[in-house]
Amino acid sequence: MIILVLLVTLLIVFLYVEYKRIKNVTDYILYWLIIIIFLSPMIIYYVDIYNIPTKLGLIKEGDPTRWFEFTETYLSTIVGTLVSSLIVILTVLKQIKSQNDSSKEDKRIENAPLIKYYIKNEHEQTEKQDFIFNSEGKIYNIFFGVENIGLNHARHIEIIVSCDEEKWSRTFKIRNEQSLLKKDEIYWFDFVINYKKKSQKNKKLNILISYYDMLNNRYEQKIHVDYSVSDELRVESRGLKIYFNNIDIKDEELIKG
Repeated sequence: MIILVLLVTLLIVFLYVEYKRIKNVTDYILYWLIIIIFLSPMIIYYVDIYNIPTKLGLIKEGDPTRWFEFTETYLSTIVGTLVSSLIVILTVLKQIKSQNDSSKEDKRIENAPLIKYYIKNEHEQTEKQDFIFNSEGKIYNIFFGVENIGLNHARHIEIIVSCDEEKWSRTFKIRNEQSLLKKDEIYWFDFVINYKKKSQKNKKLNILISYYDMLNNRYEQKIHVDYSVSDELRVESRGLKIYFNNIDIKDEELIKG
């Protein structure tokens, strides 16, 4: 009896925890149907073994077998019907969900921006300079261009520039808080960095670009820039030359949730 009580208690706790995890109507239906399917034989067994219908006066004293056969057939039919109906319902719901997901993905692709990047040291006309001063010293310029060659506009663009080695990070937006980059538009950033003294060691710059499409899907893209600085003057404007050793542009990622 003690073991039985413990097992029943554990079963109730398990069912309660699983019930709290349910998120949608389909899972609710499945949950209760599974309980009915598993509890029906147990209920029939205990009702029969303790002869409860006779004790309650629902049937005559010598007639429990007929009642048991009727109840068994009745419940078996119900459970079988529920199971087959459940399979049909779940199949239809799965097909509907698949069609909806496919439709959403098609719309996303039709509205997805595609950002092309330019990273160079040669001068480009920009609306303003974005200063990333990490120490006093010589000035270097990295011109960073973002061009939308996709099918629709990009919104809420954030450019996060960081350097793990020197522990600094800066966030920039295009023009204003809306940070909108229209289709076929290009925008240039002039990132101004300075170094107190020249180092032969290569510099590493991390750029994280975050943006939304017109359907409010969010994307992220990472760029890793490996470069070195020099004391050579750039001919076309003030500042010193930078040599890019490697530029690694990762594919864009759709951020779920």
